[in-house]
Amino acid sequence: MSKILGIFTCYNRKEKTIKCLNSLMHENTSIDFSFIAVDDNSTDGTRDALLSYNNVQLVSGNGHCYYSGGMRLGIQEAKRSCDMYDWILLFNDDVTFFPHAIEKLKTYSLKKNEIIVGATCDRDKRLSYGGVIKKALFKPTFEIIMSQNSRCFCDTFNANCVLLPTNIFKALPNIDNHYTHAMGDYDYGLEARKRNFPIVVSDFFVGICID
Repeated sequence: MSKILGIFTCYNRKEKTIKCLNSLMHENTSIDFSFIAVDDNSTDGTRDALLSYNNVQLVSGNGHCYYSGGMRLGIQEAKRSCDMYDWILLFNDDVTFFPHAIEKLKTYSLKKNEIIVGATCDRDKRLSYGGVIKKALFKPTFEIIMSQNSRCFCDTFNANCVLLPTNIFKALPNIDNHYTHAMGDYDYGLEARKRNFPIVVSDFFVGICID
């Protein structure tokens, strides 16, 4: 049974957070999940709901972490225990994961030396998040893609669902302090490519996440 450590940040969307966690744990029965959840001072009972799980380690934010700040705290905490796991999963708690999505994503890796991005769709089955390629050499122009007839390699990613082998996760730095909310995941992926770690995006949707 593979051991995966999931890292996510959350704030005041308890029902979505719990639905997301349950879909991961109940629909991927060959995976032993643990989670680091960064709760950014929620007021809707999210914290108490997360404390009811014995496989969730709760990290408290100050209410001003936002996405990049929250993930930075989670990654920092995960660095202390990641050797216990085969994979590290970065994900958003507003993804409604399809059954067996992470099991399928894990087998999409041809060899355990690449980062695997799970593409997500909207309710009309249109691509919403996934791998990202640079469209211009000098201008910050990007395009979100997924694999089609062949495996597509990317320049970076949306971190709505990203599976990293533990050895790659350990080798990467944390999300840069420059980023508070948006673009921290783009920069994290660009840093991975700078260090010559391949990034491949799935040819199937792992779940629904509205753009």
